[in-house]
Amino acid sequence: MDTVLHPALIALDHAAARKYEHLCLAAITLPPPAKQAPPVPPGNPYTIEVWRETGGGIELHLIKIYPLSLAMAAFEVACLEWPTHEVTLRGRARIIERRERLPRSATASLSGGSR
Repeated sequence: MDTVLHPALIALDHAAARKYEHLCLAAITLPPPAKQAPPVPPGNPYTIEVWRETGGGIELHLIKIYPLSLAMAAFEVACLEWPTHEVTLRGRARIIERRERLPRSATASLSGGSR
């Protein structure tokens, strides 16, 4: 014959089991979730840099991009966005494409001239 416990007795049994739960020092430490890094194509990326208008150094590392065809398109856009700056497209240390800084007279004509 099976014994059937009253629901109040079951609740007391659970309360007794959890009486010292706050004193338990055991902890479950889960490993950190795996980082979902985007896949990187083989080879070295191409970089586009915008140089300071006054000369001297790199003002902005604009982008690192892998396919050369996309890098060339991004270089053309960068040349349009920064018309008074020198812009370079590099593959590691090798300069693939360079747009020189415009002379001062051409810069004045682009900005509408000076009075």
